[in-house]
Amino acid sequence: RGVRLPEHNSPPAASIQVVRGSVRVTGQEEAELRAGDLDALTHFRHAVEALEDCAFLLTTVTSQPSGGSHATRTGEMPVMKDEDRA
Repeated sequence: RGVRLPEHNSPPAASIQVVRGSVRVTGQEEAELRAGDLDALTHFRHAVEALEDCAFLLTTVTSQPSGGSHATRTGEMPVMKDEDRA
């Protein structure tokens, strides 16, 4: 509770999904989000504050160079074989 992600610019496309607890997102508009809520964060300055113990998933989209592939921080994403898929 009270932990704050200071005001910052979001990437061109991002979303926040609250998994547990609740948060307040401030910026151009203010919103209180609770577990299960999903909100798009457009390209504007905003901050996130925990209103109680919480967990949230922050998803961002960044541009890729033409012809590039998606990669993880540790390298290329692994290719799954058909027999590995459940």
